[in-house]
Amino acid sequence: MSRIPKLLAFLIVVLLAATTPASDDSTQLAERIDAYVDPFVEIGHLSGSLLLVQHGETVYAGSFGLADRELHVPITAATRSCIASITKPMTQIIALDLLENGLIGLDDPLSKWIADFPHGDEITLEMLAHHRAGIPHRLTDSDEEAVPRSAADMVELARRAQLDFPPGEKTSYSSGGYSVLARVLELATGKSYSDLLEEHVFAPAAMSDSVHPSGYEIIPNRASSYQFSDDGRLVNTPLKHYSFLVGAGSVFSTPRDLVRMMQSLVEGAYGELARQELLDDEGIQWAGRTNGYQAFADYELEID
Repeated sequence: MSRIPKLLAFLIVVLLAATTPASDDSTQLAERIDAYVDPFVEIGHLSGSLLLVQHGETVYAGSFGLADRELHVPITAATRSCIASITKPMTQIIALDLLENGLIGLDDPLSKWIADFPHGDEITLEMLAHHRAGIPHRLTDSDEEAVPRSAADMVELARRAQLDFPPGEKTSYSSGGYSVLARVLELATGKSYSDLLEEHVFAPAAMSDSVHPSGYEIIPNRASSYQFSDDGRLVNTPLKHYSFLVGAGSVFSTPRDLVRMMQSLVEGAYGELARQELLDDEGIQWAGRTNGYQAFADYELEID
């Protein structure tokens, strides 16, 4: 299990494997995982869930620590956490489905969908999807991230932001670009990003525990987020409303739902184009981190 050290997370960990080491049966594997994570749990450095699935069968499922440390609410398999940038593959799945159905084109200039956007004639949808548009990674300051924002709101912030580089000149990771892409998907369909997630991502995979918060609604089983202070104390993270990462890092989910998503992708439930684009020779390696939440979702074709 050489990948386990990379998968320890503060709030949520997911692993989907196609194969496991031939020398380990399920009991031995569970014992090895427990022996590794127990010291971190004992010192309070791990709160989250680890799920290992082989050929559709659960090999290991464990939940550790507290979802709410002030109320002493334990983490369970149903605890929802922000999966941060694992939202981006969801946006890609929507975009690729719309592409297959002729509703958008990779070469579409942004100006086709959003008039008067700076450099909109030079920015293409493919550039947005591949972090080549020059739109900054973050479009908000930290003190602007506690209120709900729509994809249209984020576009207005992107309009006012100076590009980091001329469109297409290089690659630079951009959550802001994905928020703009989310707005294009809304305009192409006449549906909200939340509705697009439900239709194109959640429903086909039976992801009943996944949610995209758009307002101040209550999210049952949501984990609170924490971080370590400079002097090593565990403290609350700053208050955020994750819609400032709409399309890029705004979804809350569970390990089981992420497994369902990866299985659906591998099995072609999201379409052949999505399968080709998002599944490589090694499988799937998705990760996300924001404001005290971390998530990892791996599909391993083989594990040494």
